[in-house]
Amino acid sequence: MRRALLILALLMLAAARPAEAQRFVSVVFHDVLDDPRDIGPDDIATQRLIYFLDWLKGDGWTSITLDDVDAARTGRRALPDKAILLTVDDGRESSYTRVFPLLLAYRMHAVFALVGSWVDAPIGAIVRYGDVDAPRSEFLTWEQAREMQDSGLAEFASHSYDLHRGTPGNPQGSRFPTAAAWEYDPVRQAWESDASLRARVRADLERSRALMQAHLGRPPRAIVWPYGRYSGPALQGARDAGYSFALTLEPAPSDASRPMEIARYFASQDPKLDTMARALRFADPDPPARRVACLEAGALAGEAALGHAIEDVRALGANIVVLGKDGADRAGLSFAAWQLRSRASVDLFLRLDPARQSPAEMADIVRAAPVDGVLIDHPGNLAAASPLRVASYRWTVAAARAAADPAVLDADGRRALAAWRAAVALRPDLQLALPAAAEPAGPAPSGPQPAHSGPALWPAPVADWLLTAPAPDGLAALAARLQARGWLAADVGPRLALRLPDGPALPAAMRAAQVRGATAFAACPTPLPADAAVRAAFSAASFPRRP
Repeated sequence: MRRALLILALLMLAAARPAEAQRFVSVVFHDVLDDPRDIGPDDIATQRLIYFLDWLKGDGWTSITLDDVDAARTGRRALPDKAILLTVDDGRESSYTRVFPLLLAYRMHAVFALVGSWVDAPIGAIVRYGDVDAPRSEFLTWEQAREMQDSGLAEFASHSYDLHRGTPGNPQGSRFPTAAAWEYDPVRQAWESDASLRARVRADLERSRALMQAHLGRPPRAIVWPYGRYSGPALQGARDAGYSFALTLEPAPSDASRPMEIARYFASQDPKLDTMARALRFADPDPPARRVACLEAGALAGEAALGHAIEDVRALGANIVVLGKDGADRAGLSFAAWQLRSRASVDLFLRLDPARQSPAEMADIVRAAPVDGVLIDHPGNLAAASPLRVASYRWTVAAARAAADPAVLDADGRRALAAWRAAVALRPDLQLALPAAAEPAGPAPSGPQPAHSGPALWPAPVADWLLTAPAPDGLAALAARLQARGWLAADVGPRLALRLPDGPALPAAMRAAQVRGATAFAACPTPLPADAAVRAAFSAASFPRRP
């Protein structure tokens, strides 16, 4: 019996090792320039890249390939302890003149993403690079790409053939990232269907594969999503076109078991070495300072009302806006969402209510704009869908959601979970917010508490963050009770956005709550606070810089 147990334990250990060895990190660079005066927001100086690669070598990191990721996924070979996938987007000429020589010197591997329409343009042409025109000569040639590929250190991925641009997403003409948008046709006055979006992306990516097959002798197996934005139908289109890897701009560690959602740290703003080294740990020692503002799209009709709301959000220092649909059609919701997200520089959450909205209506809300998340009203006991207590990282919360068990949910909880799964099928990179259940009654428990204590569990393991109800006895008293229950601990507290009451004493109450460990606050519902002292206390901006 003891021998059988020992064999079972060894088998379980062996089974666990591949899963542990599947984790890796990835980083993406764009243009690499020698002169600091030429460096833009997406670029890095050559010397800083040298420092980074030198540090990787000295600190024991191993640059891996997509073959390594696939070997770990299938259990054929484990990844090394410090595995990093180096990637370079856009196919700028510096990929050959600066990055490639460094790969040769350090014997490291990298994946380079090419936009087919840029590389295939005649040498003397002008290509549309983001929002500016750029000479074709500033990008790789096919001859350079072949030389890089022949070295065995470079693999080329598709950055699409012609999806690295915006496309009309509403009647007002807002331009959304093409792979993440349901195109609006002003002639038909209608949006494309899911099937049309899937077919459009598939056709583009098949064209990219054929082009790279013709010039490089092999088709790409990875799609690197332009702007890091994509939709569920676009992801299906990539699979239809034969792609087996997909790379995003989600700042998170990656897992070889999920090759179609490889997350990457974006090394932008010419980062220093210590900045990049900290970023690869994906564990910010400072909890996120969430500042939530709630608005209704119907109240933002007209450019004047929307403009005033955007300035109010900026003055308030909010970094998250929850936008409701009340009083607005899809076009109005789409325009308000995109304007708030792009002009106020906030994460935008759309409010869904499975108790009031049909599945089709909720789907249209999610399709409306490339948003960051949804807040689901009337979630029932969805908080009880997973027994896990997880830290406040998007990837750990996503894992808890994947483990959600509908069998433990009430009717509202099952509707909420179904709404979430339908939403994330349309936009796979969505975050989830929930309104917190009523505060549990009774005195704070003493001593260690179990990780899962039933429907009253706060914070909900399946939610990226929660919006609490205002406490009748004030913000400071609520924070004291939450602290006593351990719900403001550093690993979970940032996921509780405490709703602010009205009153001139609010700044002092916020400070008292912060002393208890609170880091997230919400100005909901509207109107947004107008008092200057309240705005200064609420703002997520670092003094003296305002958003």
